[in-house]
Amino acid sequence: MEETVRDITHKNVYMATLEGEKTIDAVIENLVNDKVKNLIVKPLFIIPGKHVISDISTGDGSWMDMLREKNINVTINENSLLQYEGIRKLYIKNINNVI
Repeated sequence: MEETVRDITHKNVYMATLEGEKTIDAVIENLVNDKVKNLIVKPLFIIPGKHVISDISTGDGSWMDMLREKNINVTINENSLLQYEGIRKLYIKNINNVI
């Protein structure tokens, strides 16, 4: 998915999962190797909640803390996917197709 987004946007995109193969540790290693100094974090959650707050942005050992420890300036976009009209319409359409 990371490569697909890079191909479409022509931007440096790094993706990590909270629970999966591509961990934040691996992504941080890539960011450091690529000498990234500024990063926008955009969590891909249907609705914001515990993970955005405690795991990514402000909790002990959060992604923000880990990134800042590597001298990476971080901005976080805490919008959920459903806050984007196009995604919300697609989501509703798919739900209606199922029921």
